[in-house]
Amino acid sequence: MPCLSPFPVPTDEQRINILKTYGITERLIREKERCQITSVNRTTWWEMEQRNEVPAKRHLGKNIAWRLSDLLIWVNGVS
Repeated sequence: MPCLSPFPVPTDEQRINILKTYGITERLIREKERCQITSVNRTTWWEMEQRNEVPAKRHLGKNIAWRLSDLLIWVNGVS
């Protein structure tokens, strides 16, 4: 699992590079897929959010989502 320090906002270059590495395009990820990508359950993720250790979520009306690139950067510990 990545280090447990505050998650810095990735640069556009970091986002582009991680997406190229995986050969995919940017998209928004909902909770169920976020759990699969990060292997972190909802409760633990919430606790880590409170300490700013994970990528920030985005509000889509009543729903929430994360940028795929942010999650991949977090999982890979890219800094």
